[in-house]
Order: sequence, then C-alpha cells, then structure tokens
Amino acid sequence: MLFGNVRAEPFKFIALGDMPYSQPADFVRFERLIQTINSKKPAFSIFVGDTKSGSSPCSNEHSQKMTAYFNSFKSPLIYSIGDNEWTDCHRILAGGYNPLERLDYIRATQFNSANSFGKAKLKLQRQADVMPSFSTYVENSLWTRGNFLFVNVHIPGSNNNLGRDEESNQEYALRNQANLAWINHAFDLAAEKNMRESFLHSKQIFFTRLKQPMAPIVAIVRPSPPFEIGLKTYRSLFS
Repeated sequence: MLFGNVRAEPFKFIALGDMPYSQPADFVRFERLIQTINSKKPAFSIFVGDTKSGSSPCSNEHSQKMTAYFNSFKSPLIYSIGDNEWTDCHRILAGGYNPLERLDYIRATQFNSANSFGKAKLKLQRQADVMPSFSTYVENSLWTRGNFLFVNVHIPGSNNNLGRDEESNQEYALRNQANLAWINHAFDLAAEKNMRESFLHSKQIFFTRLKQPMAPIVAIVRPSPPFEIGLKTYRSLFS
C-alpha cells in the first residue's frame, strides 16, 4: 500500500453485527465466531450494532453478557450502538423499558472510558472528551490506523429514534446536532492530517436492511477528503 513515496503497513479489520439474535442458541455460534476472529488476528474489529433481536428483553444482564463477549476479543473491539439495544426497548416483548433510560445505562456501563473493548485496548478519541458541549455522546469516537481515519457515529435504526413521541423527537434532534458536529470534526481532522481515506460507520451505514427510511441527517456533504461509508450512499445518509 503506497501513499506518495511512503509505504504504509497493510492491516485488516473485521466488521460484524446483528448477533447473537436467536438466544440462547446463537450464544454458542457467537462464541465460535469470536474464536475464529481471534485466530485471524485483525488489527481491530467493529461491531455495528444489534446485540440481540428487537423482541428480546433489553435487560442489564444482557448488556453485561455482551460486555464480557466484547472483552473476549483478543484485538480491540469498537462498538456502535444499534436500535435493538435501546430504541426498540419500549416494545412489550423487549421488556417495556423507557428507551432513553436504556441508552443512559449503556452509556454509563459500556462507554465509561475512552478505551475500546477487547483484551488489547485501543485508546479512542471521543466526542465527549474533545467537545465539552456534546459531553453526553461518549459513544461517538474516532481513531486512526496508518493513514486511515475511522469514525464511529451513533445513528441507530427504528427511524433514528424520530417520530415515536415528543421525548424521542427531542433526543433525536440533540443527537443529530452532535453527530453533525462530529462528522465535521472528522472531515477537518482528515484534511489536516492528509488522511488517505476515512471510514464512517454506524448501525445504519454498514448495513442496509431497512424496512423504512431512517430519519436523515441534514447536512452539506463536504467534497474532500472522501468518506467511505460502506454500502449506503451519500443520498441515503445526507438527503
């Protein structure tokens, strides 16, 4: 891999998500997958959300179990929160929780430091640490590897938590402001450091299995440096 006259060391990373869905049967399958990933020795792995189905309980015990799984990865594991972990938790089968209470719990217990999950930790730059006005959004982070920038942005499914009730609408509006600020910060950093590529990821960017369009992030797409955003297009993210 060449950048100008500089040879960058190649590396590999793994993106996964939407598991373990069918519980408890999928726990064993997930454990086998972790073993396989560990044997591949990636630089890091990215879990892009949905640690369970939207119709299974959003319990503290499940979050704690997933924390243990994430920490069983030998290399760093970066977690991007999915909709099934909080926005869908008001459903009866999911336990009838207040979604915002579930999000608060996840932030307090799974994002209580700037380190990634995994036996080998990766120090992340968190939005909460560099933008005091967005101190709530500890899940938004970025890191670099070689001349590549990776950006974690919290954009879950279930319409990005917009439209369920006024409380959800207010949460969406505030988080959307934070996400826009974080994306702009990432663009500026990539330009300043002359990054080769930048990878933007969240639950609804790596995967496109949407039954309805998600609430858009309203923004102007800045033309450089380029962002690789997985399988989705600029139109679907920034329309």
